[in-house]
Amino acid sequence: MLLGLILATVGTLVPVLLHEPLDAGREPERLTPRRFVAQAWQGSRQADARFWAFTLAFFGATVAFSGFSFHMISQLETRGFDETSVANAIAITGIVSLPARLLLPMSSGRVPSATLLAVCFSLLASAALLPSVAGAWWQVWVYVAVFGAIFGAVYPLRALVMSERFAGPYFGRIIGLQALFVAAARALGPVTVGAMGTSQAAYEVGFRVAAGVLLLMAVLTWISLRR
Repeated sequence: MLLGLILATVGTLVPVLLHEPLDAGREPERLTPRRFVAQAWQGSRQADARFWAFTLAFFGATVAFSGFSFHMISQLETRGFDETSVANAIAITGIVSLPARLLLPMSSGRVPSATLLAVCFSLLASAALLPSVAGAWWQVWVYVAVFGAIFGAVYPLRALVMSERFAGPYFGRIIGLQALFVAAARALGPVTVGAMGTSQAAYEVGFRVAAGVLLLMAVLTWISLRR
């Protein structure tokens, strides 16, 4: 109920605070399905091979880390950890993520943002692998520290990479086009890991596959954006 009230409050305030009055005589542009398809098509025509390689890398990485993070509590429960205690520990990742959301994008002035993103994917791979072998609480807390410190920076770094490498008159269209793939990946990840099974053995395989995919996508990210 509390979460519902928070969402209702934020959902009401944001449109009010961000509302911009229309110029006199100007009709608002409505996003019809036909116009949406046309804009997405125009965006795809402006996308080059480097964009598609990066989009593939981010898509694969998102499938992997959204999949294992969604099933984390259930996976640790199959390994004998108390469900309530695990849920409370995992909740801390949101707090741990706050510094990296700010600090990692700010570090792009010294380290290329694409390199930072590739490193984040590699660290998320270790975060996926660790729970698949966890047998003690210290391993759970290491996961909380690693995943919490990294996952919050992934989407800000994606936006930074896009703005640095693909800025131009069609930037809004191509980042919107990529957002379609990101949204699909976030939905596909939990389904994919769940389809592999929810037993302890199946989760071990699923989480290790996710770790392998993240490592591959880290390499692809670095290769596609190294210049």
